[in-house]
Amino acid sequence: MDKTVEKELDAAVVEMVLEICPDVDFVPKYGGKLFEAVAGDADSQFGGYFFYKNHMSIEFTHGADLPDPSHILQGSGKFRRHVKITTLAELENPAIRQLITLAAKV
Repeated sequence: MDKTVEKELDAAVVEMVLEICPDVDFVPKYGGKLFEAVAGDADSQFGGYFFYKNHMSIEFTHGADLPDPSHILQGSGKFRRHVKITTLAELENPAIRQLITLAAKV
């Protein structure tokens, strides 16, 4: 992924998550950042985002339990689901904001 696009996506996802969950803490881990609803409480982690060669992945800890009427969640594991993002326009999809909002409350 182009470093300029990566920086734009990084800043945009942080801004979006802070708008939804103002008290969220971003915990650097596994080469990305995890979302903690309560700072310092690993049990409150509801997702995170990570950069790969060609995309950014927003991952949801209990994504299998989230309603997904837009069918954008990917994965088939027991709990986690993710959304692959390659552009700022994709990140601005209202369904992503809705998933983050729901995940923060799960």
